[in-house]
Amino acid sequence: MQSSASESYAELFGIEDRPLGNQAPRLDVASTQRTWACLVAADGRRDMHILRWGLVPHRSNGPDSP
Repeated sequence: MQSSASESYAELFGIEDRPLGNQAPRLDVASTQRTWACLVAADGRRDMHILRWGLVPHRSNGPDSP
């Protein structure tokens, strides 16, 4: 049985609660694309979420402003 990319990442980072869904693995993530990220809570627990990648300049009103 082949595991999904999210399951492989969860195993790699030692995340017990496996995330639902799947994002195709890729070598490069362009700005504004969504990708899996491993987040560490204050108590040290790791969790996976899909986040939107990119930088927001300090002069911007937010990630969706023109």
